[in-house]
Amino acid sequence: MRSLSELVLAQGQTVSAVGWLDGPTDDRVLCVSPSWRDDRRVRVQGGFVSVSPPPAEADALRSAPHEFVRVDGTWQDGAVADARIVEHLATNQPVSARSAAVVVQPTQQQQRVLSDLLKAGVVVWYRAVRRADGTRVLRVGTADPLATESMLTAKGLKGAHVVEVAWTAEDVEAARADLNRHAETWHIAATGGGGVAADADLPGFSAEVLYVESDFAAWADALPQGLLEATVLIQPERRQATGTNDAEN
Repeated sequence: MRSLSELVLAQGQTVSAVGWLDGPTDDRVLCVSPSWRDDRRVRVQGGFVSVSPPPAEADALRSAPHEFVRVDGTWQDGAVADARIVEHLATNQPVSARSAAVVVQPTQQQQRVLSDLLKAGVVVWYRAVRRADGTRVLRVGTADPLATESMLTAKGLKGAHVVEVAWTAEDVEAARADLNRHAETWHIAATGGGGVAADADLPGFSAEVLYVESDFAAWADALPQGLLEATVLIQPERRQATGTNDAEN
């Protein structure tokens, strides 16, 4: 686990980001690619950063159109100076452990029962999964596992894998409202999406942050464990591109 405060950027710090380059050679921007959408080609609010090459090195930022690249440079007044392409990439997806499990459609009974419990705030997420050996399991997240197990059994869903979480639906609503109020000052590029393995616990919600400042880090780190999955798009050099207020992905 790590704190998002570790990703707060300081003036003059070496930073790294993945995206595709756009604009003329003397006015380049790096369109910072969301880690969970591998084909986005449209800028989103806050989803790009100005980059400038070292003096007399305009070719340091030369790339093919819409080619994914990793750029390193110096953080300077909200932009990246002395920037160079350090890696050409086939994809913008971060390297992460992959699971052999896959998400499958819940049965009609599971869907009906769990939709009602989700609306009632009893459960906060659910997911049907087929494991590598072919067995199916229903995974359910809740802040009250004993009560939830009892309800599921009473409704014919005995045997579900119930996961205790540290947050409630009300916590998610409050955190979303806070994030929306501070979206501009906290450099929020997008919300939604996110990406976790099929058999991993789900966050309350996901957000992309162009870069982290101390006030956002303090807020995110104070959230209940696992509530927010934050994808930080510009980070200290060579940091992994996705983190949460709970753990790295």
